[in-house]
Amino acid sequence: MPTRDELEKVVKDCGGINIAYGDKDGVSLADKNIANKSYQSCYKKQGFSSGYYWSDTTHVNISLSAWFVIFYNGSVSYDFKGHDNYVCCIQSSE
Repeated sequence: MPTRDELEKVVKDCGGINIAYGDKDGVSLADKNIANKSYQSCYKKQGFSSGYYWSDTTHVNISLSAWFVIFYNGSVSYDFKGHDNYVCCIQSSE
């Protein structure tokens, strides 16, 4: 499974903006990602959908939670590991 950093890199490399949990400008940044046709096309070409993708990165303070990325709007957040989200295995370029 990809790390949080690897999923965030997909957003960035596709021209999107990573939106951190609790970012005060999160709504306006998400709107920019949603309106960015190039970004929307890029992550889909890489095999991702617009949904939530789990990372293998556990939240530091909440051991039963892991970080995820929502490609549609570029949000990065965390949730309890038992919730339903997509999983995508990736191959590292290193």
